[in-house]
Amino acid sequence: MILKDYIKLNTNYIINQKTKTCIECKKRKSVLQYDVRNDTKKILNRCHKCVSNQKMLWKKNNRDKVLISSKKRYAKYKKEICYKMSPAFYKKEGKLDVLKRKHERGKKHYQKNKHYYSVKSAKQRALRKKQTFPSGVECKEILKIYKERNKLNKKFGFNKYSVDHIIPLVNKNVCGLHTAINLKIVLTKVNLSKANKFIPNLPSYIYGTKKYYNLLNSKKYIIQN
Repeated sequence: MILKDYIKLNTNYIINQKTKTCIECKKRKSVLQYDVRNDTKKILNRCHKCVSNQKMLWKKNNRDKVLISSKKRYAKYKKEICYKMSPAFYKKEGKLDVLKRKHERGKKHYQKNKHYYSVKSAKQRALRKKQTFPSGVECKEILKIYKERNKLNKKFGFNKYSVDHIIPLVNKNVCGLHTAINLKIVLTKVNLSKANKFIPNLPSYIYGTKKYYNLLNSKKYIIQN
């Protein structure tokens, strides 16, 4: 716990020095910017910022350990965690206004980052189907496609366009991947009509057009699903 917060809880705590040099960043700072050990009550040699950065770096390099630890903690305190997230807890504590602001922030974040949630949702679906999901540069390219889709829908004021998999993820005869090269922005009605259907040997320039929409509803072509 950072010292300035610790003092608020422990008013009898005596400070013997005003400033201290951090052994990590080598900067001399106020002792109020340092953490206190819970057991010895001594001020740490690293400032709060350096300690936080060190923790973040460790978590980044040990994600598997953090995940296992988080799962164990959640399993142990599941009831308490769920209760503290419920409206009943906020109502009991008289903090319904806090819950309302929390929901509003969540809605605003979703509206600004729809492309992120779309990719996250697709990733979860791919994982459920035990498919590999791209990362790094490939993931950035996928985000660009979803961002462009959102711009078009914002322009028209409704969900006129959606992102579709050219080769469906689930099909009896083929199995597409969630990669940028397999994604295309098409009219939502085309996407809904297509579902997981697949027209083999179709030129790429036809895909997603009105002609393609007519082909999906035509008996002339053999559609695999």
